[in-house]
Amino acid sequence: MKPIYLVLVFLSFLSACKPASTPQATKSVSAPNVSATSPATLPTGSQNMQTLDACGFTVSHPALLIPDGQGYQVMFQSNSDPQVSVLIQLRRRDPSEADVSLETLALHLQIRYFPEMSSLAFEPITVTDIFSNPLAGLQRDIVKDGVHTRLMVVVRPNTLLADLLPGDVIYELVAQAPEDAWAKWGPLFDAMLQSLQPRDCGGV
Repeated sequence: MKPIYLVLVFLSFLSACKPASTPQATKSVSAPNVSATSPATLPTGSQNMQTLDACGFTVSHPALLIPDGQGYQVMFQSNSDPQVSVLIQLRRRDPSEADVSLETLALHLQIRYFPEMSSLAFEPITVTDIFSNPLAGLQRDIVKDGVHTRLMVVVRPNTLLADLLPGDVIYELVAQAPEDAWAKWGPLFDAMLQSLQPRDCGGV
């Protein structure tokens, strides 16, 4: 009986020394939020960006936002949520606006979208054109009826458009998303708007 007892003790010892299988392999399973088509997978807007060369500007945009238009007005819109969009439009400064300040131009844009708001609470920003020249701009975020809107105005002087006459060109940008989705879209809008490079229409 003693040899059998020793064998049983030895087998018990081997069983105790055998590496136990760990459940760590299950941690490599893709998390539910990880998706190639989900904005949440693009934390800072630095991935899956595409470049659009439009008339008067170049901009990088998330692949999730589909551009429509190539002229002086381009709308980028999510094909999964029509409330998510970025509008970039440019126009020649009108002769009646010859002495109008950047602040007034920003206020005009704000009133266009929020006619009941007359207060001016824009913050100064700087945009770099295609030649790395700094351009002054103004930006403001407004939340109303569950929609987060970012308004932005930039002016580039001595810019050529289709008329081939140098002059001030006003760039107006409007980014919108549901307020409860802004945490996902806000960083993408930041990356997009920071990539904007105003330029002459048709190239440099």
